Amino acid sequence: MKSGTQPGHVVGASFGLVFVILNTQRLGTPGRPIAVALAVVAMAIVLASFVRTLRQGKPERPENQSARGYFVIVALEVVALFGGLAVINKVEPSAVTPWIALVVGLHFVAFSIWWLRGQREMLAIGLLMVALAVVGGVLVLTQDDRSLVALVSGFGSGVVLLGSSVLSVFRTQPDQRATSAAAGGTLRVP
Repeated sequence: MKSGTQPGHVVGASFGLVFVILNTQRLGTPGRPIAVALAVVAMAIVLASFVRTLRQGKPERPENQSARGYFVIVALEVVALFGGLAVINKVEPSAVTPWIALVVGLHFVAFSIWWLRGQREMLAIGLLMVALAVVGGVLVLTQDDRSLVALVSGFGSGVVLLGSSVLSVFRTQPDQRATSAAAGGTLRVP
């Protein structure tokens, strides 16, 4: 069972923050600054929890992880991402954000199937991002509104990534307290 905030939560939150920063133009003022500020706070919560996990010891590695599976999925993701972007930028540049959300979402689905088998949270993240990508793709085909596409596929994906990372922080805290109590220690919060 996982204890503490894992490196993957930090990576997910980082990409979520980037998605939010780059895709909130449509929110205008004061919506964009508020969305970015909330994203920064979410990132800070994840980082603080990760530092706390590191202070308590090395984050645990789930038993069903294989380095080979990870690298195969990431390699396929990189090829799909950059290969697709090369084509999409020439054909329909407004579809870039949905494409990125689709590839990242599919990488989460692949992780849940082949790398972290049975991880429903990872599967849910992936499926939500794929859905946001599909909706963004439909908007590309039916609307002439790049900022709406960015809001749906980009900002939406950022919210999914940041939200799932922050939720993981709060889900792992009871595990940390129980582990600490069982060891006879107290949980220190930085």
